Amino acid sequence: MENIEIKSLRDNPDMWEAFSGYIASRWTYADGKRLYDDCIFHAANASFCLPEWWVAYEGGSPVGCVGLITNDFISRMDLMPWLCALYVEEEKRNRGIAGRLIACVKEYAFKNGFSKLYLATDHTSFYEKYGGEYIGEGVHPWGETSRIYKMETDK
Repeated sequence: MENIEIKSLRDNPDMWEAFSGYIASRWTYADGKRLYDDCIFHAANASFCLPEWWVAYEGGSPVGCVGLITNDFISRMDLMPWLCALYVEEEKRNRGIAGRLIACVKEYAFKNGFSKLYLATDHTSFYEKYGGEYIGEGVHPWGETSRIYKMETDK
């Protein structure tokens, strides 16, 4: 695990295309590449602290990603910010990479004045390992629901 390097978009704005390409490849849906290109290009030098994105690398190759955004396509627009797009390559799982990515998000959120962050998921036991507390359901614009979790950023 010592050879995992986590890079943030804000610290590496010139890497926006690599970030976008990797994240879009792991979170595919109709026109997903265009959506991530637009979001990540503008986030690279945004004046507000959100959105922010991280990609984990091992040996120069991406092995995971995560983001922190204002809303994750869910009805609970009263909550902010949202951890999103957490992904670790299947063959790299169970090595602590997800935990390190979540820790980056928590630290960044805390440094930027957020005492809590939220996430929407279909998982039922994963985020509890990282301090996630289930707080209810939210509705997506396409009609599906997801579980909503809250995490304290100072833990």
